[in-house]
Amino acid sequence: MITKLTPKNDLHAWLREQTRARHQTLDRSPLLHALLQPVLDPDTYLRCLRHLYAAHASTEVWLTGLAGHAPTALPAYQPRLPALREDIEQLARHVPGAACETAAPSWHDGVSAYLGIRYVLEGATQGARFITARLQKYCPQVLEKSQSYWDHQAHMSHHWHVLLEYLRTEQRHIEPGALLQGADATFNHFIQVFSTHAHGTDRPRFH
Repeated sequence: MITKLTPKNDLHAWLREQTRARHQTLDRSPLLHALLQPVLDPDTYLRCLRHLYAAHASTEVWLTGLAGHAPTALPAYQPRLPALREDIEQLARHVPGAACETAAPSWHDGVSAYLGIRYVLEGATQGARFITARLQKYCPQVLEKSQSYWDHQAHMSHHWHVLLEYLRTEQRHIEPGALLQGADATFNHFIQVFSTHAHGTDRPRFH
């Protein structure tokens, strides 16, 4: 007999299943997919970093707004924007200023929404391992001046495991709907930012 997957019997597995389609949509975006190819155009790489910067600019603001709801058992979130800005500065004269931010949704439950956002942002450290390995193998030249972001992601990988342990041990205190809301909003924002490339926009707008 197959046990139906529910938040009560496995919150992390349930959340992973609920967000699977959005995760796959994001991974298949042309810019992110290009990072895994044997040949990577330098301009495409730079556009990808700029899109990552634009996507984090909003979602990290959401986390800041929910900072008062952050569980004390979790290590504080370490922003990715400084590392992305450093890499972009090394690769181009144009450095992003304050990105156009997307207003935060009206969260149903602050603590659970905070965890949902971090689920996506910390989970990205796992995919970053594979991307870094591919870049080192096929395009090491792009990392010569722009490895800060990838190094930062590697250092933050342990936050992902701490978060999963928190979801496992504290799931009775987490509201599944709000957890999913935070994760969905984050995935959807990243998808929206990266879809600009598909519509012919070279990079997200910066003020």
